[in-house]
Amino acid sequence: MRVCHYTDCEFLVGGGIEQSFKLQRKALDKAEVNWTPDSAEDFDILHLNTLTPLSIFNMFKANMGGKKVIYHVHSTAEDFEGSFRFSKLLSPVVDYFTRAVYSRADLLLAPSKYTKNILEEKGMQNVEVVSNSYCKDRLEGYDELDSESLRDSYDVDKPVVVNLAAVFERKGVPDFVGAAEEIDNVDFIWFGSQVNSIVQGSKVNSLLSDLPENTQFPGFVEDPREAFAVGDIFFFPSTVEHQPVSLLEALACEMPIVVRDIPQYEGWLEDSKNCIKADSREGFVEAIEELRDDPSLRKKLSENASEQSENHTVSRVGDRLQEVYSDCLN
Repeated sequence: MRVCHYTDCEFLVGGGIEQSFKLQRKALDKAEVNWTPDSAEDFDILHLNTLTPLSIFNMFKANMGGKKVIYHVHSTAEDFEGSFRFSKLLSPVVDYFTRAVYSRADLLLAPSKYTKNILEEKGMQNVEVVSNSYCKDRLEGYDELDSESLRDSYDVDKPVVVNLAAVFERKGVPDFVGAAEEIDNVDFIWFGSQVNSIVQGSKVNSLLSDLPENTQFPGFVEDPREAFAVGDIFFFPSTVEHQPVSLLEALACEMPIVVRDIPQYEGWLEDSKNCIKADSREGFVEAIEELRDDPSLRKKLSENASEQSENHTVSRVGDRLQEVYSDCLN
């Protein structure tokens, strides 16, 4: 069995999708899967991650050549809507396009049960759940970084609430900034790349232009360990997700986590066990203040977060991908 793990335009793909396909390749190496990135080579299975023209061309080429095609689903109309300016208007077009592409694959890989349900509601029954993963090597030594010096560099004092995600409205920027406005003596830092203000939603542009004194958006951070070393609480208020890599990394770094109570987290994030879930700004404020004031709760969530993270290592995901490839061929 030989797999073509293909993606084009790597330099254009960023954020969670980039991290996901890079981690998939690490997982394939861990599982000793015979794979190539070159679609010109011989292979039995084409594994795609992007909805770009060359990926779709290679999908049709593989279809005609009798090869199996697996599409890893990172994007649906549901998570596209609310991301950029005019995204709500374009969402029906994205829905039509993704249905047309995904329906040509022999198998779809969904990062969560939620994504699988969404796809099945659209009439696609060839869906398997394969969790996203995180790389322990990428995080190694995060707890040995000089957190005090890092805090000085960002001019913040404990406690610090952090997030690590691309900056747009769907990721929960309004509630992140809103919670910061309501909580005294806590600093908030959102690490992550920002899109151009022309395509960014007007609400986020307005918020970023007039941030509270205790809030920073420093942009992309080359070393994600900085975010976990600086932060005491990880606050991820996204409204729609599949399975964000940074959230898996926060679990692995044993951070107490606050997330929005959405269906996407069912089955792996449990309220009051390895995170705190809330469904409103008031709930987020209450959760952050509770974690700030209760060391025993922080310790409990941290210990359980570490345990849950073991389900998402590259080794486990590599074994799962190997299983999926074998089943697809058979």
